[in-house]
Amino acid sequence: MSLSTTFLKDINIIEENTVGLKKLENKTILVTGATGQIGSFIVQALSIIDSIKSLGLVIIAVGRDEAKFRNKFSDFFSNNNIKFVQQDFKYELNWNFHTDYIIHAASNADPKAYVTDPVGTMNGNYIATLNILKYAKEENIEKLVYISTGEIYGEINDIEPLVETFSGYINPLKVRSCYPISKRATETLCISFMSQFGVNVNIARLAHIFGPNFSNKDSRIASQFLKSAFEGNDLIMYSEGKQVRSYTYISDCVSGILTVLLSGENGEAYNVSNMKNAISLHDFCHHIAEVKGVHLKTVVANEEEEILKTPINHAVLSDHKLKKLGWRPVINVKNGVESTMKILEGSNK
Repeated sequence: MSLSTTFLKDINIIEENTVGLKKLENKTILVTGATGQIGSFIVQALSIIDSIKSLGLVIIAVGRDEAKFRNKFSDFFSNNNIKFVQQDFKYELNWNFHTDYIIHAASNADPKAYVTDPVGTMNGNYIATLNILKYAKEENIEKLVYISTGEIYGEINDIEPLVETFSGYINPLKVRSCYPISKRATETLCISFMSQFGVNVNIARLAHIFGPNFSNKDSRIASQFLKSAFEGNDLIMYSEGKQVRSYTYISDCVSGILTVLLSGENGEAYNVSNMKNAISLHDFCHHIAEVKGVHLKTVVANEEEEILKTPINHAVLSDHKLKKLGWRPVINVKNGVESTMKILEGSNK
């Protein structure tokens, strides 16, 4: 990731729109999934925001692959407030250090893996969080934020924005349900640790997040289409793209997560979403094609592509609850796509 002008503008947006940054003074924050799209952007932002650097914050970045971490953070090693910890959450934690805050962003969020490794997907969500919560309990941390998903709301036919108290139907007999059901169960696990052991938790339910920092193996549609267009390829859709989502640019997502961590009411879930970006998949892809000057085509889906499709046709997450904390999303879809392309261009120079 290059520290391009566009990337630094994204960081400024995070600084301006996060509510409660001063609470990080002389604190230590642990971020799991630090090489993933969300976790890496959080670590990068926290490591270079000037107002945070002056607070004496220490960042512990947790990931499975140190080489991947060093590649992703090659431009950030001059910032000695980042420490890397290698950990596979399949195993018990053997940590002997303290942290004040935790953002638990480690998760298998790859739709192809939901089909090819559903057991690993469920274990990864539940077991990893169980281990993190045990550690949080032992260290008596100030707050843990669990990064969840709008998919926990289930199959929705209503077009009203989804509020945090809603719970829709998920078919437990579908393999694809391994992801949303394990996320639901893990949310309850977090709340159970709060009730039984006094661990302060919040849940951040992410809308459809897009932006840079995705991996080449990321099979999510937004990442695949951004990558394909960046490489100059035409975009191919396997449906009419009528599914409506509240697309949220990554800098807005990160400022939302940090606001939940620092200003959210304990035990509450908050959607991290931008309702102004509630558009169809077709329109989202059209913005990408328009920005990069490629074509958008529709073809008939084969059996494999049909299996990967989510049954959720309408998933606009209400952003009202998080806005009540003082947070505001500011990036529209087209500007977010343009920023993504500029940052990717900077990364390849």
